[in-house]
Amino acid sequence: FRKSTNGEWVHAFCAEWVFDSTFKRGQVHPVQGMETIPKGNDVCAVCDCRYGVCIKCNYGNCQATFHPSCARSAGYYLYARSVGGGRTQRKAYCSKHSLEQKSKVRLT
Repeated sequence: FRKSTNGEWVHAFCAEWVFDSTFKRGQVHPVQGMETIPKGNDVCAVCDCRYGVCIKCNYGNCQATFHPSCARSAGYYLYARSVGGGRTQRKAYCSKHSLEQKSKVRLT
């Protein structure tokens, strides 16, 4: 867990996926931006709970939402690659789209 600037706690893994432009795993300073993220608006497709922060499937217009940590535990396809300048591009896919997207990456 990492403490945020507003005193809340966040999983370091989740912070990477929600705040990918401002949070890097291993940083010692508090996570910034928690106060700007709406919480409890989406239902996680894995745990079926409405708390914390969910991310959305990156496939087209798919509306599936899930907690990053739940997605990892469920085996969803989470893709991260360095795009230069210290930045990382992240894409996450729901259960319906994970296999298809993982297959596309293996073919290229």
